[in-house]
Amino acid sequence: MFNKLATALKALAEPAPTIDPATFGDPLALDVSWEPLKRGGTNFATHRLSVSLQRCAFRATWGAIIFYLIFLVSGLAASGVGVYLLMDGDDATPWFAPLVLLAFGALFGGVGGALFFFGTRPVVFDRQFGWFYKGHGGPPMAYTDDGPGDAARLVDIHALQIVREYVSSNDSSYYSYELNLVLGDGKRVAVVDHGNRQRLRDDAAQLAEFLDVPLWDATTPAL
Repeated sequence: MFNKLATALKALAEPAPTIDPATFGDPLALDVSWEPLKRGGTNFATHRLSVSLQRCAFRATWGAIIFYLIFLVSGLAASGVGVYLLMDGDDATPWFAPLVLLAFGALFGGVGGALFFFGTRPVVFDRQFGWFYKGHGGPPMAYTDDGPGDAARLVDIHALQIVREYVSSNDSSYYSYELNLVLGDGKRVAVVDHGNRQRLRDDAAQLAEFLDVPLWDATTPAL
């Protein structure tokens, strides 16, 4: 209990950023939302930026990959034990034990599989094709007006935005930091979201230079 209280007090003690969009000297900054685009996040760095001449990509960190695999392997192991008990038919085993293990395995395996699939997708900025996109399949071949989704043309990116979110649960409380694209029409597209502010700010600065767009950082007290 004391550890939880200490964690919450430490998070609350951090100065709250005062967002004054006028500081960025851009009329569009006054019109876009400064609330988190996607709720939730993590308290550790889930992505790191790699930069080459024509391409920038956020990729999952080893810490994130191990975290996802813990869920996936736990689920597969529980399912395997459940299947073994069903096939074994030992009278000493309660009839419901294999079913509980299978349900547990399906839950954790499903969550782990989803986390691994979506969490390890590369987040790519490709100057050769002129696209931002997520996934291994390459840039999209078409772009509709239904919404930016997980893709955008690089020429449509007006700025990068960093906002902060306070995440609280029964187990812990922490800040997560979100990097978004701001398109020329004011729409925002989520890029990455994790708990290591300094790494995210450093990566965002490199990305802003790569894209030749301004970085609107709303995570510092002195705005």
